[in-house]
Amino acid sequence: MTVKEEQAILKSWDTNAKAWTQAVRNQEIESRNQVTNQAIVEAILAQDFQSMLDVGCGEGWLIREIANTRPGDYMGIDGSEDLIRLAQELDQEHSYLNLTYQALNIGSLQRKFDLIVCNFSLFGNESVDDLLLKLKGLLNENGRILIQTLYVEDEQTGWQAGSWQGFSKQFTDPAPWYKRNHQAWINTFKYANLLLLRHQINSHPDTRKPCSVIFHLTTQTQE
Repeated sequence: MTVKEEQAILKSWDTNAKAWTQAVRNQEIESRNQVTNQAIVEAILAQDFQSMLDVGCGEGWLIREIANTRPGDYMGIDGSEDLIRLAQELDQEHSYLNLTYQALNIGSLQRKFDLIVCNFSLFGNESVDDLLLKLKGLLNENGRILIQTLYVEDEQTGWQAGSWQGFSKQFTDPAPWYKRNHQAWINTFKYANLLLLRHQINSHPDTRKPCSVIFHLTTQTQE
């Protein structure tokens, strides 16, 4: 059952690549505009890095945004061929590769990074566990990993039905997602032998309702 749901995630993003790109570039997603975009940008710019890998980069907005402020060595990967094509069409200065999380490894990239960012790109279960194990091998010495994901208050974890509620009618075939609360994320990081340095909760400025959490991670061998 898990394999089926993991595959459904990738299929959904392939199906909705153009609609998602339009929504992002036209700033149609309120939570991104009000909270989460700025939160991850500020978290990234607070880091000391020369190279960055955006895992699940989508149509590439985050690399373009960061590079405008801090020119550097950036690469994005995504499992959706259409999203990677759209990212590369708009940004010829940086590298974008069509790679699934299963295909990602040091051999497929032939390099390491100072900073790895996963911005709302970790929706699966076993695929996320396996990915975090791989990301350690892609970090330079003293490297960092930033993960922004949905903030979950309740104790329930497990697979959830997807929804495009609040999005345009162009979106179809919503992907399932594996819900983790804070403790579940902690367990995931321990499994991957990653050290949680700190976390920050990002809330909507009007409702004060938490929208996301950003985890700051490094490897257990670093201090």
